[in-house]
Amino acid sequence: MNNRCKFVRNAISVAHSSRFLTVLALAFLLGPAAHAQSGGLRYHLTDLQSSSRSKVAPNLSVAYAINEAGQITGDLVYGNNQYCFIYTPGLWPGTTFTSATASTLWCDARAINSAGDVAGSIYVPNGIVNAFLRQSNGALGVYPSIYGYNSLGWGIDDTRSVVGEMDPDFVYRTAYSWNSAGTPFDISAAYISSGYGYQALATSASGSYISVLDVNGGMTILVPQGIYLLPLCGFVDGIAGSTAYAVNNKGHAVGQAWCEEANDPHAALWAQLPNDLEMAATDLGPTSTAYAISSDDWVVGHSGAWSGGAGDAFLRVSDPHCPTMVNLNLLLDTASTGWKVVQAYGINTAHQIVGQAADSTGKLHAVLLTPDNNLRLCSKTVTKF
Repeated sequence: MNNRCKFVRNAISVAHSSRFLTVLALAFLLGPAAHAQSGGLRYHLTDLQSSSRSKVAPNLSVAYAINEAGQITGDLVYGNNQYCFIYTPGLWPGTTFTSATASTLWCDARAINSAGDVAGSIYVPNGIVNAFLRQSNGALGVYPSIYGYNSLGWGIDDTRSVVGEMDPDFVYRTAYSWNSAGTPFDISAAYISSGYGYQALATSASGSYISVLDVNGGMTILVPQGIYLLPLCGFVDGIAGSTAYAVNNKGHAVGQAWCEEANDPHAALWAQLPNDLEMAATDLGPTSTAYAISSDDWVVGHSGAWSGGAGDAFLRVSDPHCPTMVNLNLLLDTASTGWKVVQAYGINTAHQIVGQAADSTGKLHAVLLTPDNNLRLCSKTVTKF
């Protein structure tokens, strides 16, 4: 049930499968959600793809992460080639694109830190996928697996340490981090056990917490603290699991959790308890996954409970009076009419949200959602699910 995957082509087989863009493309068939008419928090949608400097229109695009300065990173596809991009507010034309000099075939950017350094994975000419760090000054470091196979980068902290995994095509995958110099560090051996079958999916900005999934056991642990993230029904070996896709500096994590036969994963929020080595999950809703959490515990993700199963992006605020997730399409302002937000992958402390939306033709674009100054969400005019 670990739902995280590559963006366009399946060059590598990993367990993150809920992010396939072909599934997202079904969302536009069901039309845009109705907008709330008055009152409460509103978001304005900016089409990041339209700010491309290229004269050729991209096939599709997605935004995966946003930092506190509003810089955004993600992927953009032209024909059969996939590139990473960095969007910096205030710079015309707004979006710049990066890829390794070794290859222009495929680049997948997944995380950005407060300085604008980006981490992800890139395809190199020998047929291998490697983790990478692209610093804000343009310097690019490629981090190959020490075993000679694939490596993947999933997260980055403010010290430029990248977290990810090696050999994801095989059962012997291992959770690794790389420091700013590219020196690898075996997280699995140092913090968990000497063995294989682990993936480092995310890190906090401070680097104090790293989300590591035990692929075989289906349970996530935050290292180096050694805090287990419990599934919804507690710890039941073999019939339950948890996967955390993001963690903030407070040690609060979000992702998905499930029980019994894991047929219906639920978006989950874990909050660290003092002097406790386990973190119980708060159930955010059925048939859903949480992908990002802000420093003040606003959560975004995707729910398949809407649009006839195709799903929409959701927002869940840290307000005890508003405990349920809200369809982001209900919060769009009137200027954003015609768009359908299908995925929310990143959020910062200013509550800016990035992800992917379908235009009126169903084409999928990387988008930025910017909130107004009205933080009142739980108004009578907004339908909650």
